[in-house]
Amino acid sequence: MSSYVSDLISRKFHLVAKLTTLLFVTLLLCFVLFWHSHKKDEAVSALQRHAVVVENALWNMDPDALQEYLVLVSEYSAYEQVRVFSIQDIEPFVEVENRSSGALEQLFIWARLIPRTGHSIPIFRSGYKIGQMEVVRLHRTIYVYLYLFLIVLLLWLASMFFFQVVRDKHTLEE
Repeated sequence: MSSYVSDLISRKFHLVAKLTTLLFVTLLLCFVLFWHSHKKDEAVSALQRHAVVVENALWNMDPDALQEYLVLVSEYSAYEQVRVFSIQDIEPFVEVENRSSGALEQLFIWARLIPRTGHSIPIFRSGYKIGQMEVVRLHRTIYVYLYLFLIVLLLWLASMFFFQVVRDKHTLEE
């Protein structure tokens, strides 16, 4: 009789462990998909805001003001490269590159854990296209995913430990 009960408890433990693992993996994947989509939408709306600011400097053909603004944008918006083209130029009117990444980030870029994504948006003035803004953005969400993975891993280990203690308690009570 006691072997039957311990076998039943053991099977329940394995089922609960599998379901818990499945739950944690599903939650992690759902968050990754949501966060990736959210950050992509956020990047596109930020690029649209930058195009509105750039429009006045491009219209006035002021490369110095445009250069200063784009340096700030590239440093704080995870842009590796920003280029602004005038409608009549083939070469960029202003180009800024920001390659200030640490060794770990360079490793992540090399391993393609931080992908480079290109975005482009037209620049309009009074309804007429006067230029184009192109950016190469580093998609740095891997850090959030790593932190979340560590938290989920710790929660999973704690739940497995709890289930093991409950199983052992039932085994000792027999």
